[in-house]
Amino acid sequence: MAWKANDATNLLYITSSYAQESEFFFKYLGDYPAETNPGWHEGVDGLAHDRNNWFITQETEIWKIPVSIDLNESSSRRAVRHLSIRNYPALAAYDHFGDPDYFELDGRGYLIVPVEGVDKAIALFNADNLEYVAQALTSQSHLSWCAIDPQGRLYSSEFDGVDRIIRYETNWDLWRRWISSSTTTTLLGVASAIRLSATFNGVQGGEITPSGELLYLVANGIQVIDLATGQRLIESSNGRGVFNFAFDPRSWPFAHEEPEGLTIWDLDDGRAPHIGGQLHVLLLDNGPGADDVYIKHYGLGPVAQRLGGGRYCSVVGSVSDASGNSIDADIAVFLRSIEIGHVTSEHGRFSMFDLPTGRYRVVASSSGHPDLLSVQYVDALFNPALLRWDLRFR
Repeated sequence: MAWKANDATNLLYITSSYAQESEFFFKYLGDYPAETNPGWHEGVDGLAHDRNNWFITQETEIWKIPVSIDLNESSSRRAVRHLSIRNYPALAAYDHFGDPDYFELDGRGYLIVPVEGVDKAIALFNADNLEYVAQALTSQSHLSWCAIDPQGRLYSSEFDGVDRIIRYETNWDLWRRWISSSTTTTLLGVASAIRLSATFNGVQGGEITPSGELLYLVANGIQVIDLATGQRLIESSNGRGVFNFAFDPRSWPFAHEEPEGLTIWDLDDGRAPHIGGQLHVLLLDNGPGADDVYIKHYGLGPVAQRLGGGRYCSVVGSVSDASGNSIDADIAVFLRSIEIGHVTSEHGRFSMFDLPTGRYRVVASSSGHPDLLSVQYVDALFNPALLRWDLRFR
């Protein structure tokens, strides 16, 4: 038997792939809550957070839930704040909240929420008490999500046929004045477009990583976009693999499950009951009867290994036996006879970052099969690129 690099030069996506490796949240951890009705489930749309609270939007409701409260039983708790869009006279022309984001300005936190009616606008709320502050009209036909980068610029898109992300310069001097009299276009500055390498439909949510380099976009699953180039780095799978976002999009009488909003929040410290990881994504079940809700959670797998220091190739890979069952192995990587690093797979999965382009010698061995040691040559021909190496016994 030997190790085989199964179609090793086949590119998963020929795209820019460099970002801080601490922001590749591709490892699926589980669902919580899962297929439940916690009170904020009907028509749920969006997810955000400040330092100590979740913010959840339904079509016409906003919830603020302390992170220490179990999301599966949160609606009846006294510390939970809950307001309807009808509580805001300035939003009387709107009937739909989208996926929000949170931003701090001068030490004060704000919840930034897309709102839809005849017009499409961005509404600003005081995150402490959900008091309305201001709104900004856009020229978009749809406005299901918004996201803020570390520089305070606002991003959004249309809903279907999305081949670009809209980026707005933001006039924070005007936001500071707590304008609340009328909708005004002056709160959002010049808009520019980031053209995408693929076209997406059903875009429901977006979140920018703390570095400002990546956009996690919800569009029939999870799409990970390099904001510098508009290139898609990777997309989630449906029902398999490590980066798994399982859902059933079929309409009634089937589940008609709909990916919704998302947020990035490191919750590996145990503050959130039954929840860990860094990426948290809503899934709405629109099937017969009452809506059900799931939140899917993702983290950075411990097998991630950085082997370089620039905008180079990255690799995601798998190791399996002749029957296709996942097995673990030690994988050493050599370039021009020099070992540049090694990684141990976990549950048959591994990843590497920032490899220079070239032909690699990959030496794989398995503690479960001590008599086996094999060598394969695999190519990384594009710079930058995201490659897939599938190693398999035969």
